[in-house]
Amino acid sequence: MNASTPIKEVSIRNEVLIWFFIATLIGLVLWFFFGFYDKGSINSFKELGIYLSFSYFVFGHILGAQFILHAGFEKALSKLKKVWSETLSWLVALGGFLLSMINLNWFGGWIVRLFFPEADFSLPSDWLTYGIISFAVIGLIGSFILSYFTMRLNIDESYRILYEQERLKKEMETARKMQMGLMPDKDPNIAGFHISGICLPAAETGGDCFDYFWLDDDKTLFGIAVADVSGKGLKAAMTAVMASGLIQRESSVHHSPAEILRSTNHTMVRKTEKTTFAAMLFATIDTRKKELTFANAGQMPPLMLRNGKVEELSIKGLRLPMGIKTDVKYEERSIPLKKGDLLLFYTDGVNETINAEKEMFEVDRIKQVLQKADQTAGTKEITDAIIRETVGFRKEHPQNDDLTMVAVRVRG
Repeated sequence: MNASTPIKEVSIRNEVLIWFFIATLIGLVLWFFFGFYDKGSINSFKELGIYLSFSYFVFGHILGAQFILHAGFEKALSKLKKVWSETLSWLVALGGFLLSMINLNWFGGWIVRLFFPEADFSLPSDWLTYGIISFAVIGLIGSFILSYFTMRLNIDESYRILYEQERLKKEMETARKMQMGLMPDKDPNIAGFHISGICLPAAETGGDCFDYFWLDDDKTLFGIAVADVSGKGLKAAMTAVMASGLIQRESSVHHSPAEILRSTNHTMVRKTEKTTFAAMLFATIDTRKKELTFANAGQMPPLMLRNGKVEELSIKGLRLPMGIKTDVKYEERSIPLKKGDLLLFYTDGVNETINAEKEMFEVDRIKQVLQKADQTAGTKEITDAIIRETVGFRKEHPQNDDLTMVAVRVRG
């Protein structure tokens, strides 16, 4: 079966084919046992045509009545309990059958004269009793056959769905491994700084990623990237892979965070769909000057803890995410760093953590965790503390988005 064909459409098609088979079988049985002419003769085949025509005529009425019922009253039927829905369906089918028996008065005469011009046709006097008994027997046999084929169809569909689920699961696992493989697997060793990054993925593959690396051979300019690609699933993960590669490439050409984002955005607009975009913050730390320079393309403003106070580091100009509009001129901001400063770069999966009451974690709770941080606390301790707070906040509620953070502590 084609995976793109809805199961309901396949079920209706198979049901019609099954009833067509039953109608044909009944016509053949009636012809074989009640035909007057020798089997194999021309008149015998004409008689077979009459019996088949009768059978198709009757079943056409039944299927027509069923079609009118389900096409006109599908919403009302869906609200009924199954037993009442099936009972109504049987009554409508019986009505279609009785109508066909009434219409046989004119159809029977017409079809008989078509094959045998001199013959007469009339329904027997006990046609109603005979018809109802026939309907019950045929209906039970047909229902049994339909139930069997429906069961087989559902089994086949269940296997297909299971196969698709396993295939998608493996694809997601591969995408997740690729996505997580982009990110550093250990903290960098930089004199005078402690830096830690973490990405805690949600159940479904998302588009969060972070990276840090040296921009120059002298190892004086250290780059930090934190990104969040729109959407979920394989597409978001692959877009994150592409964005990370573009940042690496542009960082080898430019050292200005604003220029790196501008060049990366220019390529993403051409390479991604219009509905796909990436919020990214890129920062550089001059380890000699102790200076932070950053540009922001739609990412959460970084937080800085200094002398017990937490400040959101805003920036002037457009903060439009990458991939939406070409030739966006991003602004950058430089801030001298002091010993003891704590910086936190993070995605909205942290502050938008949701609990069972649909409340958000919010930025203020992140600030509170930072303010409680001891001056001697390492950056990994701080990111772990924020994660513990989000877990305690949402309790049993599942994680709704990736949590990504990079913390920087100035030590010297």
